Amino acid sequence: MSLHETGPDFGSILLQLKKGDLTAFDDIFNRFADPIHMYIRSRLGHEEADDILQEVFIRLWHKRQSINIHTSFRNYL
Repeated sequence: MSLHETGPDFGSILLQLKKGDLTAFDDIFNRFADPIHMYIRSRLGHEEADDILQEVFIRLWHKRQSINIHTSFRNYL
């Protein structure tokens, strides 16, 4: 589990996200957007990274009720 996924409240944040809580979504975005964006940018370039990052979080929101994490949340994203 990564640094961003530790702490007593991360599990509750995921549960709140599944219920449609926008504050939980914002918290997850703030924790994971930068490292994911850097990873995508290193592979595809800046413009593509912006679009893909946006798509990742749009899909997360739309599929939030079916989140089923087998490894880490960052890998899930």
